[in-house]
Amino acid sequence: MAPAWAGVTAIAATYVYFLLYAQFGFVSYLKLFFADPGYTERSMGAMGLGGLVSSLLTPLLLRRVKPARLLAAALTGCAASALLTLAGRHAAWFYLTAFLIGGATGAATVTLASSLRQWLSGPRLGLLAGLGTGLAYLVCNIPLVFDASPLAQTVLSALGCLLGAAVVIASPVTENASTGSNLRPSRDYAGWGFASVVAMFFALVWLDSTAFATIQLTGELRAHTWGTPSMKMGLGVFHFGAAVFAGWMIDRGTLKGLLVATFAVFATAFTLLQAGEPGAWTSGPLYAIGISIYSTALVAYPSLHKEQAGRVPVRWRAAILYAVAGWIGSGLGVGLAQHLHSIPLPLLVMAGLPVLLGAAVDHDRFRPLLRYAPVLLAATGGVMFFTVDQTGRVAVTGEPSLEIGRAVYRQEGCIHCHSQYIRPNNPRDVVWWGPYRAIDRTEHPPMVGNRRQGPDLLNVGLRRTPEWHQQHLIAPTSLSPGSKMPSYAHLFQAGDRRGPSLVLYLSALGVAARTERLSVIQAWTPDAEGHVPSAENGRRVFSRNCTMCHGRDGRGDGPLSPLFFRPAMNLAKGPFFYAPANLPEQEQSLALSRIVTFGLVGLHMPGHETMDDRDVADVVAYVKTLATGSQ
Repeated sequence: MAPAWAGVTAIAATYVYFLLYAQFGFVSYLKLFFADPGYTERSMGAMGLGGLVSSLLTPLLLRRVKPARLLAAALTGCAASALLTLAGRHAAWFYLTAFLIGGATGAATVTLASSLRQWLSGPRLGLLAGLGTGLAYLVCNIPLVFDASPLAQTVLSALGCLLGAAVVIASPVTENASTGSNLRPSRDYAGWGFASVVAMFFALVWLDSTAFATIQLTGELRAHTWGTPSMKMGLGVFHFGAAVFAGWMIDRGTLKGLLVATFAVFATAFTLLQAGEPGAWTSGPLYAIGISIYSTALVAYPSLHKEQAGRVPVRWRAAILYAVAGWIGSGLGVGLAQHLHSIPLPLLVMAGLPVLLGAAVDHDRFRPLLRYAPVLLAATGGVMFFTVDQTGRVAVTGEPSLEIGRAVYRQEGCIHCHSQYIRPNNPRDVVWWGPYRAIDRTEHPPMVGNRRQGPDLLNVGLRRTPEWHQQHLIAPTSLSPGSKMPSYAHLFQAGDRRGPSLVLYLSALGVAARTERLSVIQAWTPDAEGHVPSAENGRRVFSRNCTMCHGRDGRGDGPLSPLFFRPAMNLAKGPFFYAPANLPEQEQSLALSRIVTFGLVGLHMPGHETMDDRDVADVVAYVKTLATGSQ
């Protein structure tokens, strides 16, 4: 394999591992065993400590071990630490594996960033680094990957790292850190010049980590970014294009300008995200663009200037950059986000100051500020304009939005029949509609509600898909036999944005609590002790509740199946994907019972949360006869 593609593959494998597994898969897997967030915080602390220590020790190893061997070993360590997670059941084991994950990731990132010239030779180092970075973000935003189970994300990440290790070992070395042309001036790699670049990266990573964690913890913000599969895929495309563009610009001598532009894009994106109409829908793409620009620069920067006397050695450039900006910056950002429900203007100002001052530390003193002034002024103007509270009556025509959906929810009186509050001392509440979270007392007007003629909707975005919501609003009894809810078909007339906006709002409720919801489902077992399942009663219950999608004979040909992007499963075809036939009989029945009761989170299969546990057992018995053809 050509060295350039080996470098691109190594970058992609490393980033996929960090984004998909270290940030998501590991945390999700951990929460399957420990619902208490304290375990997650301590595990992430152990991971950060491992990454910080490893980042600072790796330069010492690079004096004795060839970069290719060390990088291959580090990527193999990433894969091994991920797979070790699957063997854990106790807190101490997860703390240990978290430390190993951080350590292997730290070694891989520092080794890779300090030895890019071994694979990405010539004048296209930045472009190729952008290609690897963009591919990683594109892969991670594929809905099937982004929404995969923790087990699947673990295995995919491990396989990617093993592929990267194999490619690195098989690829010949072309250059080293002492050869090749310089793509950045020497002043950026010594003294205040080096410190200014590290400070700029630190500020951006800190801001990004704070914003990302805040968005994930705030359902209304998340709905405008990673709210739907199409949005995730679209963001992946923006990620890829921005990363390649950033690499192309780096090859033309631009670095600090890209970092200033990243801050301007972040400031604009976060302001639009929280300001509502007319531009909130652009916040996701803008945020993705900013992330990919600085991420590409973060990978390429240490190797943009060759080894030279009087300059910080390449291996220590990478170590200091990733220790300070990567591990410390992201750790502080995620910690700060636990106390936020928005991205306030003072946070943007605090992050912008190091970026602005870093841009000023240049050979020509403050002249670069004149070059960046238009971008900075544009970002500041956007902040001032779009933070003005925009209110007004809900117009029928125009683009759907989360804010309009919330207004429609209030105007149509949904609050009179549905609550948005889980009663924490009621176990049934937590299982049916949970997880519980405290009332947001800053919400105006409050949507808590005090009556329940219908189910609680605090986390309904986890329990039903947008397509389900739309069909249910148009014809409630088609999906909920016996429902007394009136039809809201008038909201979905051609050109009327009220219906789609209401669907968007409902789909956003609770989506940030996905991992907690999955842990509740995983811990649930039916209360049907002593009950002998009846396939005949299961057939009657199935006919009443399931045939509209699965069809009379369970073949996925029900009258409503064409309405959904992913058709209802053909239950008569044999083994079940989400309850494999190789499971012991009791475990397979339990898995099927959970699917009947809670549905499949993120897919069109809805739950039947209020169904009696004995009826659930009977439906499972009947479904098994469909699969074996013995009905």
